[in-house]
Amino acid sequence: MKKKIIIVSIIVIMIMMSLSTTKIYGLLVMNDITCSFPVSSEKAGIETNVIQGSKHFLKAQTYVSSLFFEFENSALEKLNISNSVDALNKTIVEIELAISSYTEATAIGEKVGLEETKRDMFASYDYDSLIKAYNLNNSIAETVKGYLKAFDIINLYQHNIENLKQILVTLKSIKTDLSEAKTPSITRYWLLLQQFSEANLFANYATIMGSTVLNNCR
Repeated sequence: MKKKIIIVSIIVIMIMMSLSTTKIYGLLVMNDITCSFPVSSEKAGIETNVIQGSKHFLKAQTYVSSLFFEFENSALEKLNISNSVDALNKTIVEIELAISSYTEATAIGEKVGLEETKRDMFASYDYDSLIKAYNLNNSIAETVKGYLKAFDIINLYQHNIENLKQILVTLKSIKTDLSEAKTPSITRYWLLLQQFSEANLFANYATIMGSTVLNNCR
């Protein structure tokens, strides 16, 4: 019995040691394509900033959902300006932090350059079959495909940043009205919802397609 306990204890310790040394990777938006960059001490900075950017982007979506809720609820009762402003300001902060992190990742990426041995892998991949297999939105997937096929990871990152900047412009236009205690136009909320949806899909498709090409190189 004691021998079995010792063996089990050793196995548990080994598992815990493995978990403590295993690298954690983001998996949803703009992640798992940093293998496009050569192995170096600076590559870790790209990975960290991409993951931080994705965390802030996803956090922004929890706050913008509250903003949408307040506007939807205004169909039944007067718009709660205070709650709307609070949700809006929190969303803006997270989007600005996301832009900052993604911009830093892009700057490091431009500095270190790409791993040229992977260029052919990206150029020759059968993206159309992948798009069909995952039933991806064709328009957005084709945009991501264009960047990946050209092995243009830097501009892929830049496109993601521009998506967030457009969201920021819309958020600030809504803030202008709310700061004057006005109910913003419904068209601004429609636009904001579309922008978040498209930014989400673009970033998610970059992960799905890029990591599949790289075959999850870790």
